[in-house]
Amino acid sequence: CIFIIFNCIKMDRALASVQGDLLLIIACAFGLGIALQVSGAAEAIADALVGLFSVAGDIGILFGLYTTTAILSSVISNAATVSLMFPVAYSFVGSTGLSLKAVTYTLMLSGSCCFATPIGYQTNIMVTGPGQYNTADFLRFGVPLTIVSMTVSVTLVYFIFN
Repeated sequence: CIFIIFNCIKMDRALASVQGDLLLIIACAFGLGIALQVSGAAEAIADALVGLFSVAGDIGILFGLYTTTAILSSVISNAATVSLMFPVAYSFVGSTGLSLKAVTYTLMLSGSCCFATPIGYQTNIMVTGPGQYNTADFLRFGVPLTIVSMTVSVTLVYFIFN
C-alpha cells in the first residue's frame, strides 16, 4: 500500500501481481479451518495428537505439531496448511501447559518447512525441471533438513516462549 501511495508502483501493476489461485486456496482453507473449529473436529484432532505425543511432555507435543504441519506442508500450500492447522494448534493451548506464543511460533515455522517434496513450494517446482531433480532427491536432502529445522526450532521455541 505504501508503494502505491508514494507512486513507487502503479495500481494496475500491483493488481496484476496478485495470484488469484493462491487467494482462492487461502480463502477456502480459512473456511475449512473455521469448519474444523465449529464442528469440534479441531479439538478432536488436537486431543488425538496430544494423546500420541504427550508421552514426551509439552516439548513432545510441539514436536508432534511441527511434524504434522511439516508433512501437510509438503503436499499442500503452506498458507492452506497453516489455515487448516491453526484451530488444531489453538486447541493445544487449552489442553496443555503450552503458551499461545509457543504453539503459534511452532506452527509458523513448521508451515514454512516444505523441503521434502518437489510440490511443497513454488520454488521447488521451478528448480525440479532445470536441475533434473526428482522426488528422491528432494526426500534425500529435504527430510534431513526438515529434521534439523524441527529440532532447532522446537527446542528454541520451547525454551524461549514456554
